[in-house]
Amino acid sequence: MKIFFISFLVILRYFIIGILIISVFLYMLGWNETTRKAPKHEIKLDSEWSTYNRIDKIRNNSYQIYSIKSLNSFELKFPYDGLQYASIDLVKYQGEWTSAAFMIERGIFACKYDFTKDNPCIFKVKFGNSSVKNFVMQNSPDNTDQIKIFKNSKKFIDELLKVNGVIINEAGVHQFEFKWQNMPN
Repeated sequence: MKIFFISFLVILRYFIIGILIISVFLYMLGWNETTRKAPKHEIKLDSEWSTYNRIDKIRNNSYQIYSIKSLNSFELKFPYDGLQYASIDLVKYQGEWTSAAFMIERGIFACKYDFTKDNPCIFKVKFGNSSVKNFVMQNSPDNTDQIKIFKNSKKFIDELLKVNGVIINEAGVHQFEFKWQNMPN
């Protein structure tokens, strides 16, 4: 009887060790109770424009950057783990709107470098309740993977100034929504 009891304890011990090893392995893969039950995206109700004043020391001028973060986010997998937000950045230089950019926090846009005149990188944009419009995007001057510049920034900004919300569809992959109460002037 004593041998049976000792054998039972040894088997129980290895069983518990096996369960612990499997639990650690699953945790390392990103599976646990909180991630399993977590929503795939997060939605906020409203956002506001942030303003940043910058000095161009070379030209002895200042410019302003107006930025707004998307209301919704998406969960990305390795290697860009976590919630992914987007932002719209507008640049005003010497009182004139000069450029508009669409940025993601991390990751790479679906149309990274392989777009050409015959195969442009196109984002679909819906301003307020209007119909969807196409905008050709271009790489940032330093080819940063997370930034795309609106090729016709003036047209984008003109449309943006008329509404209090916009949805941007990044190359058919994700839709990012922006809403605000007060547009910068």
